Amino acid sequence: MFDRHKNLFLPNTEPFYAAFGNRDTDVFSYKEVGVPLNRIFTVNPKGELIQEHAKTNISSYMRLGEVVDHIFPLLKRRGSCDFPCSDIFSQFTFWREQLPLVDGQIVNTTR
Repeated sequence: MFDRHKNLFLPNTEPFYAAFGNRDTDVFSYKEVGVPLNRIFTVNPKGELIQEHAKTNISSYMRLGEVVDHIFPLLKRRGSCDFPCSDIFSQFTFWREQLPLVDGQIVNTTR
């Protein structure tokens, strides 16, 4: 089924970045269209996420939301991206803890 969907896109492209399913046949389909194992997630009946490359890594949607920028980085489009200045203004850069000051360093108060 997913091969048919992949054929809707330009040749030599990988349109599927990650996948979520709840059956072994879903995982098989995702692998067939080239989704890497570390980005295939199975949702069990409890609603927990199991990453296919590490079956013992059981997580949740809440935890995935905390690391979403690391697992699903923004993709740039020909010199621009969906969110201008996203490397400067993002949830990660806004909420991260500041590094400790080095001796003689001036505090930046523009935050």
